[in-house]
Amino acid sequence: MTLNRHYMSVRKRIVRLLTLVLCLSASTVILALEPPTPEQVKQYRADGTMAARVELAKSYGNHKMSPELMAHIRYKLRKLVAEATGDIKAAARMKTPPTGWRNMPTVGTVQVPVFLVAFADYPAYNEAAYVEDKISGDGVPEDYPRESLHEYYDRSSYGQLDIQADIYGWYTTAYNRSEVIENSTGRENLIKEVIQNFDTEADFSVYDNDGNGAIDYFAIIWAGPHGEWAEFWWGYQTHFQDSSFTIDGVGLDAYSWQWETKNYPETYDPETTVDVAFKVSTLIHETGHALGLPDYYDYDGDIGPDGGVGRLDMMAGSWGDHNCFSKWVLDWITPAVQTNGIQTHTLNPAATSGDAVIFMPGITGDTPFDEYFMVQYRTREDNDATYPNDGLLIWHVNAELYGGGYNYVYDNSYTEFKLLRLMEADGLEQIEQGFQANAGDYYLPGNTFTPMSTPNSNRYDGETSRLWINDITQNSGTISFAAEFAGIPVFLPHYTIRSGIWSTRLSMSNEDPVPAFVKLTAYGPDGVEAGETNFELPSGGGMTDLVDNLFPVALPDTGWIKVAVDGDLVSSLMTFQYLPTGAASSLTLTPTPGSKLIFPLIEHVDGRTTGFSLVNLGDLPSSFSVKLQGTDGTTIAMKLHALQPGEKMVAMLEEYFGVTLPERAILKVQGDGSLAGFALTFTEGNTNVIAVPANILE
Repeated sequence: MTLNRHYMSVRKRIVRLLTLVLCLSASTVILALEPPTPEQVKQYRADGTMAARVELAKSYGNHKMSPELMAHIRYKLRKLVAEATGDIKAAARMKTPPTGWRNMPTVGTVQVPVFLVAFADYPAYNEAAYVEDKISGDGVPEDYPRESLHEYYDRSSYGQLDIQADIYGWYTTAYNRSEVIENSTGRENLIKEVIQNFDTEADFSVYDNDGNGAIDYFAIIWAGPHGEWAEFWWGYQTHFQDSSFTIDGVGLDAYSWQWETKNYPETYDPETTVDVAFKVSTLIHETGHALGLPDYYDYDGDIGPDGGVGRLDMMAGSWGDHNCFSKWVLDWITPAVQTNGIQTHTLNPAATSGDAVIFMPGITGDTPFDEYFMVQYRTREDNDATYPNDGLLIWHVNAELYGGGYNYVYDNSYTEFKLLRLMEADGLEQIEQGFQANAGDYYLPGNTFTPMSTPNSNRYDGETSRLWINDITQNSGTISFAAEFAGIPVFLPHYTIRSGIWSTRLSMSNEDPVPAFVKLTAYGPDGVEAGETNFELPSGGGMTDLVDNLFPVALPDTGWIKVAVDGDLVSSLMTFQYLPTGAASSLTLTPTPGSKLIFPLIEHVDGRTTGFSLVNLGDLPSSFSVKLQGTDGTTIAMKLHALQPGEKMVAMLEEYFGVTLPERAILKVQGDGSLAGFALTFTEGNTNVIAVPANILE
């Protein structure tokens, strides 16, 4: 084949990874299926065959990552963590997995034979030269970015994988296709017949790229109409099982099995007007399996979480490029790692660089690497040219291993949690409802990914990861964002610092055996950030100060404050004081956001009056009801309200509802967002101030 030398020279300037990647074991029968179309899924549900097809697909095991590739990524994780945590000696001691586990190499020049097979009743529509150009040549520009197998993987691997394919055929059988027995024996008998036909034309031992005694990977492209999903005449990748068969001294291993054209008519018609041109997308997908990758689409919507990754991946919907997790396990990228603290990351587009970041909260050399997040910058260029947007994609990887460490517990079809989940920036969770990914799933300026957002950065068991991603900025050709590991924040839903009238004090103590890092962020009543400050609380120590003294800038007279702490044993207290009388009251700050809040005692007796404050801590607008309820359960008054993200409201109850209030009542707030708040009851003349915390019901 002819290489694009200029393109290769650009790619070779990228740092190349040298670690070996492991692929499917030759002794393991694993088929990898081209995904069904949405129309097929609808049809199978209607005709009642979906369950049987799902069971057949499940039996193939192609929803699981190659066990050998899994072993390799486990090694890579351990080494990456050792290096990230400064344990250089441990990193140096680690050995790569056994080289005998290698299958199709993922870097370097890989020679692959492709066999074109026609039948007496099903001749080929495409000339062999055309198929060759689509596989190993420059391909058809109109089909970009899937113009050819070679060009696609050259871009995807940043020039590190050079697939050199040789085309053999067309070979036409002397019999009709219906005479092929539709099982593994029938398939392998046909393969033997085809390969032996070309034995005099080639030395097939050259396709044993890693010297393990077997052709690492080959492809069979057959003519004729395709069957239905998971059936014999469909597109999939599997392994050759007859170990007694050799050709030029080598056996056979992984291979893909696919159609010449998906539009082949039921009966051959040389005058057909439908598009019967060979498309290489199925071969690209199946080659991903030969490299060791699993399907990321969801086989069965009735079991486990739905939606896969919303088809937004070559191994999900034969769409776009491989994601950063896949590229990492294939040794095409070396991501940066952040395990603690605060960092600002600037990423180049994934189309032209290997930039990605892994976030592993609290990782040490002895910590299991079961869950982490990966972030990359995807843009509509190269293999992602047909994607719906430009922005950050955030992936939740759940790589927990079985006890023996042989394989991942989770996959994207049948398990309680996904191996790989695409986090949806718009918070609509449409992929989890079975819909396709869209432009709203990209993280853009204004989006945040936190323990409090939807979706959130917590682990699947509900424990916080402490990861906060915010301050996303798109620059000329790059994207930047801030990432920090901090505890679940607490909130001071309302402060006031009117000179001579009100003051607000924050007090904190740290009982953790190590110093705690504290970050305070102040916001105005409209949710606009007003200031930020950082400091450290010593172990066993604390601090107390007026909030306006804590910030290096002048704060608005009223607003709210987020308190983020990198520690589990830090307590916080806010104290309000009415300066003319000296009346004061305090509240312990807790992680209080919720969608249903109740203030259990509101008093309007003996000259007392009550006001309340609410703030929307979510990323989306929040609509909610505010209901005043008598102690007998009757509704006295109710109003509907809405707050934009970060917006705060403060009101005295009598003015807010415009009704005469009972002596004692209950205030209930119920909405669709993350709300926090409290109430203050004032005695006549403000000689006393009583804080009323909100109880979170949901």
